[in-house]
Amino acid sequence: MAVNTEPAWYQNMLNANAVNADHIAPSQPNTITCRAGGEEMLRVGPDGFWVRGVKVEQDADEAKNVYEGFKAWMAWAQLTRDYQ
Repeated sequence: MAVNTEPAWYQNMLNANAVNADHIAPSQPNTITCRAGGEEMLRVGPDGFWVRGVKVEQDADEAKNVYEGFKAWMAWAQLTRDYQ
């Protein structure tokens, strides 16, 4: 019989990801989706950039808007992370 030698925190993380995968989007080729609380915050794909479900227009502020969307998602992910 195999014995699990992974640290408890790592096994807990794997179990939590298996049960609560709201930050993982359904499989979409060539697309990255960041979710917060089950809602899409940022999507990057072949069809463009989307921040909170709104397509970001390609203009001078495009990079700033996408960066701010990603930064907001990272803050949410850090604040809701379960350190066990």
